[in-house]
Amino acid sequence: MVTPSKSGSGQSGSGQADANPSGWDVQAIEINLRKGGTTHPFMTLKLLTNGAYDMQTGLFFGQQGLPKYYVASDNLCEKAYRGLLPNDLMDIIARHHLHFEAGSEMGTVFHLIGCLSEFGKVGVTSIANSPDQAQCIFDRVIAILNQETNPHLAQPEHPIGLALPIGWSIRR
Repeated sequence: MVTPSKSGSGQSGSGQADANPSGWDVQAIEINLRKGGTTHPFMTLKLLTNGAYDMQTGLFFGQQGLPKYYVASDNLCEKAYRGLLPNDLMDIIARHHLHFEAGSEMGTVFHLIGCLSEFGKVGVTSIANSPDQAQCIFDRVIAILNQETNPHLAQPEHPIGLALPIGWSIRR
């Protein structure tokens, strides 16, 4: 809470001399004890890789024994994404292989998909074997979403012979 100090008194509400020359009295009124904004991407990493955090090294290791890193945002927001339906996003993910692959323990997971159409907002967690690789995957996701939602940047569709993730197919 920030309030003006008592006029001309040089005293704050605590009875101590006001050391702030601006005349404002700054006091904490809330202490937030939640884990923070890293909880969702970290739990995504943990659940998808079935890995564990090593307290000795400060690294997270996937099931295959490789260190894992992520880059995440719960606020990837562009006006051009408005009107994009969840089915449209799934098509983009399949067409460009943006999904998470369990075999390599790498790829991207999307969340907040319900915000996409109305607000142009989506959450993204990109997981890889190095910080640079995770950033590269994350940047590629953004570039492809921007390309797919900007008619001036859009590329022609891939041919039907495209290799899709297991269980996915193109219906015409």
